[in-house]
Amino acid sequence: MQITPFRADDPVDFEDYFSVRTALHLPGITVKPTRERVRTTAGVSRPGVTRHEWLAREDGKVVGHLSVDLPQEANRHMALGFVGVVPWYRRAGRGRAMHDFLLDFAAAEGRTTVLSSARAPIEGGAEIDPAGVRFGEAMGYTVAQTTLLSRLDLDTVEPGAHEELEAKAAAHADGYTFVTWLEGPGHELPEEYVDDLAHLEYRLTADMPTGDMDVEPEPPNPELIRQRARQAAATGTPLVHAAARHEESGRLVAWTFISVSPIDTTRAAQAITVVDPDHRGHRLGLLVKLANLRRGTAEHPGLRLIDTNNAEDNAPMIAVNRALGYRPHSYELNLQHKA
Repeated sequence: MQITPFRADDPVDFEDYFSVRTALHLPGITVKPTRERVRTTAGVSRPGVTRHEWLAREDGKVVGHLSVDLPQEANRHMALGFVGVVPWYRRAGRGRAMHDFLLDFAAAEGRTTVLSSARAPIEGGAEIDPAGVRFGEAMGYTVAQTTLLSRLDLDTVEPGAHEELEAKAAAHADGYTFVTWLEGPGHELPEEYVDDLAHLEYRLTADMPTGDMDVEPEPPNPELIRQRARQAAATGTPLVHAAARHEESGRLVAWTFISVSPIDTTRAAQAITVVDPDHRGHRLGLLVKLANLRRGTAEHPGLRLIDTNNAEDNAPMIAVNRALGYRPHSYELNLQHKA
């Protein structure tokens, strides 16, 4: 097996890379990749992180893909690793060889901790092949944190249920107003929001439960906020944002957004939901999610399924999601390998 650097501008590399991404797609669980989205994200590092990617081939046929993300600010001891073997080439030692290559590369870069993840089933949830978990265990990883993946089916929400939730929560939110905006095709990130959003994303990494993961909070990074908006426009991915503004200070103090699938607008993923610690206790997490849902369904009337995730021990946010109608779907295990 040959492992060579992935070159996104090479037509053969790109087609092989796209074929692996398509083969690793989990129907009904992950959104099927499109060439346009893969073309604009393949080989792209996010601000503050350097990405390295490789393709694995045998006899001229691509059998897998691996990548390593190396943080360059906080967490310089850490590497985020991924090994993906095309399903029909598994269980023949290829994944182990690819993983050995990944560990050697991380060690050469001075990284002593490798983090990865794998899907696992939950009782009553989706059918998930636990092969990734078994592979991680065989490679010496331990489960450092369990993330609960939940799904909201808007067709199961009782009429008026969200409006009732909002009316009750709004009584606790005097002194706050709510704003929504769009990013992606035809829409731009409001520059006046960037610094507040960067601070909130920092608060998310500083305050969220991390279990036994050996990670540090990432510093505020305004360029990461801008890059997300640029990538949404480049990939044709609609983003719908909602935030709470503290009237006295004028700052955004709570924020969430959903990313709508560009090829199936019935589906979306809810990403960041964060409330500044100084403004908790006002139901802002629930209220920004409700504002987000209202704008999202107004812009995309066919939207039906929204996926989200929370650390399993993040009881307050899981309770908010349950109130909105989210139900457990599966687990994602954060796996950690220590040198």
